[in-house]
Amino acid sequence: MKKLLLICLLSAAPAFAQGVLLERGVEGASPNLRAVSERVRIRIDRQYAQTVLEQEFDNVSDQRLEGRYVLRTAGATVEGFAYWNGEQKIVGEVFDTENRGLAMLTDWPTLARAIPRLAPQWYDVALRPGTNARAYANALGGLGPGFDVSVNANNPFFLTLVGMIGLLTLMLALVAGLGVLNTVVLTTRERVHDIGVFKALGMTPRQIIVTVVCWVAGTGLAAGLLAVPAGIALHRYVLPVMARSAGTNVPASFLHVYRLDELALLGLSGLVIAVLGALLPAGWAAKVSTASALRAE
Repeated sequence: MKKLLLICLLSAAPAFAQGVLLERGVEGASPNLRAVSERVRIRIDRQYAQTVLEQEFDNVSDQRLEGRYVLRTAGATVEGFAYWNGEQKIVGEVFDTENRGLAMLTDWPTLARAIPRLAPQWYDVALRPGTNARAYANALGGLGPGFDVSVNANNPFFLTLVGMIGLLTLMLALVAGLGVLNTVVLTTRERVHDIGVFKALGMTPRQIIVTVVCWVAGTGLAAGLLAVPAGIALHRYVLPVMARSAGTNVPASFLHVYRLDELALLGLSGLVIAVLGALLPAGWAAKVSTASALRAE
């Protein structure tokens, strides 16, 4: 005989919950599963009620059973779920607010420990860029009549969202480039006499361009190297805060989304913006005549 203890943490005002453990393959109540105890703890803070539902079930048979726990709520949000299978404790974390928070995202090893012989009902496959989705679906469809393969259409909402994010990124880069342009123009005007001296000593126009660009290249590189870790830290802080405000959480895979090559390119973006912003005033400094530069004050 095995005992199974389940705990659910609910939040609502008012809160109602009713949970039952069903044996897989048996309609209705199972003679092999018996409810031993049920304890409810409620904590009320003004208009916020937090309810802890603790239930204990007995497996009165001498066989290993597969069960399905059904929790019905009325206006409540599931904030936590855990169960003990004998001495083994398995904690679930709520990641999805659909179906009143009763749908959870977890990895396969954790799910296999909860229900060892569980078989997946469907797979979501993400294809690499450049892969023909229709040809891939047709190839999988040849596995047999029991495989229903479909291609998900691109959601217009997400396409619009990605387009807006790309446009915002482009605008931010343009504003940063204009800031560099303004700074280099002022610096070049102030140091035009020095540029005339450099030309008189034999510097070529190409060397003048490189010199002017180098005035801001170091600052741009340093800005990119500092901005990347700061942005990652802000990303890992803001997403969980947003998720908690919606009564859910985010898996770790939602936070670790950057590869090393992508981080390197992002770190060099500051250098690229600085160089592009400095090219126009650097070209002007290369074209100005030596006599005009030397007469400037």
